[in-house]
Amino acid sequence: MRDAPTRRPKNYPDQRRPAKGHRPVAGSIRPRLAAFVDALKEEAQEDLAAAKGHLEAGRQDAATQRQDKAAVKHDGIAAIESLLGPRGYLLLRRTEEGETSPLSLTVSDTLKRALLAAAEEFDVVLDAPAEQAYQRVLAGEWVPEQATWGSKGGTKAVLQVSLDAGLRQEVQAQLSEISDAVGYKVLESNIVLSYLCEELGVEPDAGPRKPGRFASRYPAPLVAHWARAAEAAGTSLDQVVEDGARAVLDGSVAPKLNRYMADANARVRVPDPDRPGQTIWAPSPAGRWSDASREWLGVHIDPDLLPGLALKAKELSEQNGFQVYPGSIVRAILTERLGQPE
Repeated sequence: MRDAPTRRPKNYPDQRRPAKGHRPVAGSIRPRLAAFVDALKEEAQEDLAAAKGHLEAGRQDAATQRQDKAAVKHDGIAAIESLLGPRGYLLLRRTEEGETSPLSLTVSDTLKRALLAAAEEFDVVLDAPAEQAYQRVLAGEWVPEQATWGSKGGTKAVLQVSLDAGLRQEVQAQLSEISDAVGYKVLESNIVLSYLCEELGVEPDAGPRKPGRFASRYPAPLVAHWARAAEAAGTSLDQVVEDGARAVLDGSVAPKLNRYMADANARVRVPDPDRPGQTIWAPSPAGRWSDASREWLGVHIDPDLLPGLALKAKELSEQNGFQVYPGSIVRAILTERLGQPE
C-alpha cells in the first residue's frame, strides 16, 4: 500500500504485556460485598415502607409483592453475611452428600452481633453448632429451655444458618412429639438460638423474666377437682405444681406414677412381633378416666424447672418400663397433694 504509515498513531493501545513489576489488581472483594449488603438493606427497608403504604391504602396484593421482595433481599443479605463471617468460605466448599436447607431466624440486631462476634472469637461457622443442636435433639440428649426472653421493640436482623436437609426434616417430624413430652412449644428457632447461646457463651436478649408455662390435657373431672381443692386450701395450682416439681427434682419425693394411665396418653413396652427379643412402645390398658372428656390445664412455674421435668420423665420411663411424660409427673403431684374425686 502506497504511503502506508510506518508508525502507530500516538494514542494506539499497546497490546504488549507490561514489564515485570507491580501491576494493579482488583481490590478485596470483602468491602465490595459489604457495600452491596448495605445497599440491599436500604432497598429492603424501602420495600417494607412501600408495603406498609399499600396496606394502609388497602392494596393487599401490592403489599404482599413488596413484602416478598424484602424477604428475598433479607435472605440474600443473610447468605452474604454468612460468607463474610469467620471461615465463611467453607460454606462454598461443603462436601456433604446430602443437600443443605437454609434456616432464617429473625433476632435482635444486638443478639446477631453478639453471636457473630463470638463465632469469630472461637473461629467457627455458626452452621456447625446449629447442626449439632439438631443432632442432640434427635438423639434425645438435649432439649432447649422454654424461650422466655426477647422484646417486641428494637432493631431486628436476620441470622441465617444452613443445615443438613435430611437431618432438619427428621427433627421437624418430631417437633410436635417433643413439645408434648416437655410440656411447651419447641420451635426450630428455639433449638438453634438456645444452643448457639449456650455453646458460645452469649447472653440471650435481655428482657423481663417470665414464668414458664406448662400445659397438658387431663380428664375434666380431675381438673375441676384440683381447682376446687387448691382454692379450699388457700393456694393455687401454680404453687402446688412448682413446690411438687422441686421436691421431685431434688429427690425428696418419688412421684407415684400409675402404670395404666391410658387417659394420660401413656404407653408401655411390649414385645416387637417383627423383631424377636426387641420391644416397642404400645398404648397402655384403659384406665379409670379413659372415657372422660379432656380439658387443658395450664400452670405457670419457674422456667428452670421445665427442662428438669423433661429429663426426669425420660429417666422414669427407663426405670419403670412404660412411657412417662412431664404431664404424668404433674398429674401425680396434683393427685398426691390435692387428691381426686371419689
